[in-house]
Amino acid sequence: MKRSDILSFKNGVLRFRLMLLVVVLGVSFSTYGQNNSVKPLTEPQFLELVRVGHPVVMRSNLFSEEAKGKLREARGAFDPELYGELSQKNFDDREYYSLLQSGIRVPTWFGVTLDAGLENNRGVQLNPEGLTPSPELWYAGISVPIGQGLFIDERRTELRKAKAFMEQNEAERKLLVNEIMLDASTAYWKWYEAYFGVRIAQEVLFNSEQRLDGVIQSAIRGDKPYIDTLEATIQVQNRMANRMTATLELLNHQLYLETFLWKDGIVPLELSPESFPKELTLNDFSAISYETILRLDSIGVVHPKLMSYRSEIQIKELDLRLKREYLKPKIDLKYNALSSSANRSELLSNYSLNNYNWGVKVALPLFLRKERGGLKLAQVKVEDLTYKLTDEIAQVNYKARTALNNLENSREQVELFEQTVENYKKLYESEVFLFDIGESSLFLVNSREKSWLNAQIKLLALKTKNQVSKAELNFNLAVYN
Repeated sequence: MKRSDILSFKNGVLRFRLMLLVVVLGVSFSTYGQNNSVKPLTEPQFLELVRVGHPVVMRSNLFSEEAKGKLREARGAFDPELYGELSQKNFDDREYYSLLQSGIRVPTWFGVTLDAGLENNRGVQLNPEGLTPSPELWYAGISVPIGQGLFIDERRTELRKAKAFMEQNEAERKLLVNEIMLDASTAYWKWYEAYFGVRIAQEVLFNSEQRLDGVIQSAIRGDKPYIDTLEATIQVQNRMANRMTATLELLNHQLYLETFLWKDGIVPLELSPESFPKELTLNDFSAISYETILRLDSIGVVHPKLMSYRSEIQIKELDLRLKREYLKPKIDLKYNALSSSANRSELLSNYSLNNYNWGVKVALPLFLRKERGGLKLAQVKVEDLTYKLTDEIAQVNYKARTALNNLENSREQVELFEQTVENYKKLYESEVFLFDIGESSLFLVNSREKSWLNAQIKLLALKTKNQVSKAELNFNLAVYN
């Protein structure tokens, strides 16, 4: 290779490098995120931004409002009810009848319904049983189911289900937040890996370019053969290709990271061009804490997915209890005390035990096929959810302990590979020194540098794996709630 060709290629490489950085990054990576006045974006800071603005988190807050609305709707079945009915018939200036009935009905939690009101019926064609003394007939009484509906009925079931639904919705809200925080944390650490991957690629490219400069100068002086400049040039080309790939990875991961940044769940946000992740040190890879072990032991209680299953089982068990109640005969008793007085203040004083009306209503299907079929379906649903809960407990425990094992194992590997990377660096620097004094070859230098590069990339991957495992463990332990 001629000297002019070498210099021409070198200038072309430098121009291409500058164009790549301007087009792809917009700024030189040597200044990207290195401004001392700009603080790094840590994972807790990023997750807090996600927590306060992500649309999924905003949507999860609606779960509580939905549950409150359902609970209020169920409580409405116990609201007192005012009622009234007026029916009249007139023909040929003759009043056949006038029927007036009004009052208040108060359902109670115990299944008893309180009723009070008045009747005022008159007319020449009025059915005798509807006659009321003048001026009106007052009544107050109760209606009691002593068969079906005595211990549980649809109103009480719906209210209890609404309370269980509120607990289930809270668990679903926590689970949804947990999942988005896991995804966001994983995205952060992939961005971390891509960012420092570019920095590693930039460093080895810089070393290769410096070595190419030195080889060219040595070849010009006659200290090195010109063939070494070709090998050094190929190494620069390889390092530039690696840097281009790493830069593309960084850009893609940064774009994905930005999908988690929102303002009020509506306006998408972007990372500042100067944003960069905080570099991890060995102090960030601590051993598993005692609190984590304790939380792991109680995972069956704290995990929102399992809490949701338990609430769903509770709802289905309430349905099952109601279906059992339907097997009983309907026996409804009703009693009203009656009183009539022109002076309403004397209603109670004029009351007599002999003034009342009462009734009983009985009904029972002969075969109960509908009731027994509904009961069987309710039992199947409860059993199905119980089996699902049992399996889910095992799965959650497995995933949590797997994440725990990965976390501990990767921590030990990080500590080991920190030393390995340092040793590879020493080998590389020693080989460069030997090459500079003519005791080694460019091939050996490149080989040492490649081993050092691979060790750095592996260490970076181990650090990322450790932090992703920590995020998965936090997800399974419901730490993000």
